[in-house]
Amino acid sequence: MRHRYALVVFLLAPLAAAAQTLPAPWVSGDIGTPPGAGESAFAANVFTVTGGGDIWGGADAFHLVSRPLGIDGILTARVNAITDEPDWAKAGLVMRASAAPGAPYVGLVASNLGVHFQVRAEAEGETEGPTDVFGIATPTWLRLTREQTSVKADYSVDGVTWTRVDSVAVEALAGGLTVGLGVSAADYGDGTTVTATFAGVSLTDLDGDANAVSTETDPTAGFAVEPFAPNPASGAARAVVRTAQPGTVTVEAFDLLGRRVAARTVRVGAGTSEVALPTEAVPAGVYLVRLTEAATQASVVQRLAVVR
Repeated sequence: MRHRYALVVFLLAPLAAAAQTLPAPWVSGDIGTPPGAGESAFAANVFTVTGGGDIWGGADAFHLVSRPLGIDGILTARVNAITDEPDWAKAGLVMRASAAPGAPYVGLVASNLGVHFQVRAEAEGETEGPTDVFGIATPTWLRLTREQTSVKADYSVDGVTWTRVDSVAVEALAGGLTVGLGVSAADYGDGTTVTATFAGVSLTDLDGDANAVSTETDPTAGFAVEPFAPNPASGAARAVVRTAQPGTVTVEAFDLLGRRVAARTVRVGAGTSEVALPTEAVPAGVYLVRLTEAATQASVVQRLAVVR
C-alpha cells in the first residue's frame, strides 16, 4: 500500500565532480560514494553513462546525469542498452528531492530482468517497492510525469503506446527536483560498473504554457525546433526545425492520456526546414507534439492547443 508522508526539510548536496562532455544545463556526478566511480558523455544526441553502486535502501550510491526541474514536467528517455549488466544493474529515470544520498526520490529503471518502479518517500527512509514488470528487454522507453506531489511511471516498447507501471504521491517531492538519468551496477563492494546508453531524452514543462518546449536538445547538438505557430491552432500548425544532415522527422500528436491522435513523417534537408502538422481532424484540446529526427532519434516535445 502506498502512503502519503509529511514534508521533510533537508540540505541540498552538490553532485560529486566527474569528467563530462554534456550539453548545458545537464551535469553529472556520483550520488553518494559508489565503489566504482562513474562517468558520462554525450554525442550524436545519445547520453552514455557509466555507474557503480546501487539505487536502493536508505541511501544511494550511483551515477546521475541531471538537471533541475522547478515545476511540473514529463521526463522521457529510451534506454538503448546496458553493457555487462548483472541482474539488478539499473539504468533509467530518477526524480530526486536533492542530490543527497538519502534524499526522497522516485525511479523508473530498466534492468536485465525488466522494468521497475521504486520510491523513497522520506529522507533516509527505506526504498519501497519495486513494482516490477518482468520480461521487458532493452531497448525500452521510460517516462516519469510529475504533477505537484504525484508521479506517474510508464514504459513503452515503441515510444508510442504507453503502459502504466505505477503511480505514487510523495509529499517530499513537492518542490524543486533534481531529475535525470541514473545508472547503478547492483555492486556490493567490488567496484563493478556498468554502462548504459540513452536516446530521445526530453524534459517537457507542464506549467500551463502552451509554448513550453522540451529542453532536451541543445542547439549545438544538431537538432532544434522552434515553437509551433499558430498556437492555439485551428488548421495546420507549423514549426521550423534545424538538422545537421538531410533525413526525415516524424511529427506525432498525443492527447494527455498518451493516445496518438495524429502523425506524419516529413523529409527535411540539412539546415532549416518547415514541418506542418494538420489539426483539422483533431478534436479541440491540449496535446503534446513530439518531433523525432530519424537518424539520431533526437526528440523534442511541445504543447499545442487546438481550437474550433
